[in-house]
Amino acid sequence: MKNILLIGFFTILALVSKAQTQDGLYDSKDLLRSDSDTTKALPPVDVNPEFSGGKEGFRNFIGQHLHTPRDISEGGRSFGVVFVAFIVEKDGSLTHFKIEKSYRKSADAEALRVIKLSPKWIPGNVAGQPCRTNVCLPCTFRVVEEN
Repeated sequence: MKNILLIGFFTILALVSKAQTQDGLYDSKDLLRSDSDTTKALPPVDVNPEFSGGKEGFRNFIGQHLHTPRDISEGGRSFGVVFVAFIVEKDGSLTHFKIEKSYRKSADAEALRVIKLSPKWIPGNVAGQPCRTNVCLPCTFRVVEEN
C-alpha cells in the first residue's frame, strides 16, 4: 500500500514586505498592479511582521492545519508551490488574501484556508510604530511515495 507523505510549509521569508506611509497616500509609481486597491505597494518597513509564535510556531501551526488535497495525494509524485499574499494590519490581523501564483486549484484553496485560520501576527513597524504590511509566502506541496 502506498504511503503518501505531504510536506507543506510556508517559508517565513516575506517575498513582499512593505508598509503604508504615515499619511496613507500612495504614489502611482508604487502600484504593483492596477486592477485592485489591495495590491498597491507599501514603502519598506523597519521590522517585518512575524507570526506570534515565531518561525517554529508558524511551522507547527502549518503542520497541524495543512491537509493534503485528494487530487494531489492520489497523483503519486508531485511538487508545487502556491504563493499566498495578504496584508498584516496594524493590529496584527490578516486581510486581503490573494493567490499570487497558483499550483492547483485544490492546493490554492488549502493554502488560503490555512493562512486564514492564522491567529494575529506581530505587525511590522516603521520608526517604532505598527504599520500595514504586505506579505507573500510560498506554500510548498510535496507528495512522496514511500515504499
